[in-house]
Amino acid sequence: FCTIPARAAHRLPSNLDCDHGAFTDTVGIVLWAFERAGNVQAGETVAVVGPGALGLLAVQIARALGAGQVIAIGTAVDADRLALALKLGADHTLNVSEIGDQVQTVRDLTRGRGADLVIEFAGSAEAGRLSLEITRRGGRVVLGGSTGPGRRLDVDLSTIVRGQLSVFGSVANPRGISSRANVLMQKGLVDVRPLITHHLPLSGFALAWEIFRDRREGAIRVMLHP
Repeated sequence: FCTIPARAAHRLPSNLDCDHGAFTDTVGIVLWAFERAGNVQAGETVAVVGPGALGLLAVQIARALGAGQVIAIGTAVDADRLALALKLGADHTLNVSEIGDQVQTVRDLTRGRGADLVIEFAGSAEAGRLSLEITRRGGRVVLGGSTGPGRRLDVDLSTIVRGQLSVFGSVANPRGISSRANVLMQKGLVDVRPLITHHLPLSGFALAWEIFRDRREGAIRVMLHP
């Protein structure tokens, strides 16, 4: 157990349990990424780069906020997660390991325009570059995957300047976001259950970490119970 300031605590709605509570911060992080870019205008195309837990939540939130089309993008190791993205609301999935011209593929799905909004949670330089390249002229990009130092983005600046892109960084979530994240779960607009792939006792922390780190048995989120 740990102590926290009272203002940082959230009362769970009656129809949510502790598993949902463990996702309060995570859903808030994703919701804040959307709000950094001004949210989604009805009918817009949203591309989500990186189908981990954050990306799969982004797929659902994009749909909840009124996206007309959601495209989930991952690599060869993400095959199972991309399949799950379809079940959670994505209209299309792209495995960049199998596609030669990734930018053109997105344009083909968007009548030659590109995505209106791109949410990136992959955390790699390649993902950051791709996110900028698949965004339409005048579109928005939120980079939320690289939260630690050491990754450098090598991109032609004219992609941003000539494309008139709005690029946002996003990390964590400010006060008030997580309580609204709970509402999304309470109303069934975001389902975290498919993302919880393993349940272990608190005493099994070491094993839980290995399962999560190595992606054993399709691990996405490993839940520890005291």
